[in-house]
Amino acid sequence: MKITFLGTGDSCDPHRKNVSVLIEDSGYTHMLDCGFSSTHGYLSRSAQTQLDTVWISHFHGDHFFGLPQLILHLNMQKRTEPLAILSGIHGEEKILNALHLAYPELATKLSFSLDFIELQPGTIRQHNGLSWQCAPVIHSQSAHSLRISSDTKSLYYSGDGKAMNESAELMQNCDLVIHEAFSLKSNTPYHSSIDECLQVIKGLSISMLALVHLNQETREILNESSAISGKQENTTVFFPKDDDELIL
Repeated sequence: MKITFLGTGDSCDPHRKNVSVLIEDSGYTHMLDCGFSSTHGYLSRSAQTQLDTVWISHFHGDHFFGLPQLILHLNMQKRTEPLAILSGIHGEEKILNALHLAYPELATKLSFSLDFIELQPGTIRQHNGLSWQCAPVIHSQSAHSLRISSDTKSLYYSGDGKAMNESAELMQNCDLVIHEAFSLKSNTPYHSSIDECLQVIKGLSISMLALVHLNQETREILNESSAISGKQENTTVFFPKDDDELIL
């Protein structure tokens, strides 16, 4: 399972693209979230892979407003294969509304179909070679974390928000957890912090924890001290940069 961090920044980060992750496994490629700058991250790759699936964790602009541009690009490339878009409830309506606002009538002229799939918490969906599970997180709007698993590897992606019991359970035994950590310590009810992430993983069997979506103040603090990164019990903690890659 190959992981590429297309973006690791928060909504208005002047130096990094919005958080978005590319997963390549078993001949399929999946994008996790597609914000304002995510399509640029995807298109800037020297070797673009065939994109099969897009997961949208929630409907804030820095997590899904890149979809109209992505869909426009794929249409200009005369794509014919369907594109699966997975999300929580009401995803199809919100995405089609955004597409219509960005490019009126494009949806009626696409050279390929958009296959919308709603994931339900507590269920497992088999799709494009992976098992998909979601769980709610605490955010300012309805939002879901995601666990995807192959036969041998598992990855958890938080989207935005604080972990709940159901989402923490999805982290168990994951090879990689990608979690938003907006601040060093908890200072908002709707975003997680580095301290909260480190508390959540205690007692869980997690190989690696990648912390993303940090605000500017937190990044400046981290630039002055690297004490947080490294081993936390049995988990390797790190702060990926845009375009970083790793193999699970």
